[in-house]
Amino acid sequence: SSIMGKWEWRVFFPLDGAAGGVAPILIPPSTAHDARVDVYHAAGPDVGLKHRAGEIVEVKLLVDRTGKLQVEKWKKHAVDGAEHLDAAVPHALRLATESSAFAGDASTVEGHLRTGRKIHAHKHVRKVRWESVTVEQTELEIVIEGEEAKSGGSAAGSAAGSGGAAARQRWRSVSVEGDKKEDVKEEVKRWLLPVVQQWPGAVVCGYPAFVHHVLGDTPAPEASSLTKKDKKKKDKKK
Repeated sequence: SSIMGKWEWRVFFPLDGAAGGVAPILIPPSTAHDARVDVYHAAGPDVGLKHRAGEIVEVKLLVDRTGKLQVEKWKKHAVDGAEHLDAAVPHALRLATESSAFAGDASTVEGHLRTGRKIHAHKHVRKVRWESVTVEQTELEIVIEGEEAKSGGSAAGSAAGSGGAAARQRWRSVSVEGDKKEDVKEEVKRWLLPVVQQWPGAVVCGYPAFVHHVLGDTPAPEASSLTKKDKKKKDKKK
């Protein structure tokens, strides 16, 4: 089964290291939250392969992305009968190569999937409805295990212990989601972008690209690069 997702803009704030600190808190800690562990398989920045809370295996494909602001739309597919991520790899590859709606580069997906690399995301998720959009704030502890932690580049390796011990990273993610692209763009530019542009190390991307960012593969776009001048140029072209 599949569903067309909503438009989404997401930012990740590092809470560890030189770039870390007390990231903005937009949703009060007293708000009810959903606690779970999701496992992500590295599948490229335009393909998400996730085992959600040990229950549902989900593949999502990028179907559209705005210019530099990075507002994205994804199509989600539930993988029936897959009890773990490795069993869903053929499904993810087939969907990426056969879907006419996929907006990413299908030629790179198989290479990413063959690595077998994964991260575990321990999450506390809070959501509130603000006018026409939903705002989500998630406290994240990312766990990268074994050899991946030792050799995953600066982002992963900096937190790894000796002997292939698990690396752990703390992040806070904030997203704005809505049915209409313009609603998401308006809210992001009105109040969120001015905040995140001032935050060292904050990166703007979806979870698939974030997986590769924390593994040390490909750095995600930094929020500070989304200048007002660049936004206006991109928006005028649409």
